[in-house]
Amino acid sequence: GEVLCLHITCFEKNPDPAYMFFLCFGSDFAIRFSCKDTVLPDSRIQLSRDGGENLEGVFWGANLVIPLSLLKEHTLSDHQLPCSIRYDRGGVISSPFAGGNTLLNLFCAEKENS
Repeated sequence: GEVLCLHITCFEKNPDPAYMFFLCFGSDFAIRFSCKDTVLPDSRIQLSRDGGENLEGVFWGANLVIPLSLLKEHTLSDHQLPCSIRYDRGGVISSPFAGGNTLLNLFCAEKENS
């Protein structure tokens, strides 16, 4: 089936394994994860972590694969998905979006046959 694929990366000079990402789709479909803990609302969601080092410091991130069937009730009629992404650094909250919220435009990509 169709899936939403997200890659999220955060750069830290001194990352704390307890720092959490919070993703919310619609009003009540939430995903939380850190370097060591994960709270997924459905077992069909796939999460894999990655990370490394560069000249700026340490980076860590995650790849999320979410079946669109789980998000259909949260999707607006024009294929937009309300989304909130926040990163909690021990009480200091940041987001790539103003106010932490955005609308994702969903497009279906054709798979290439290899």
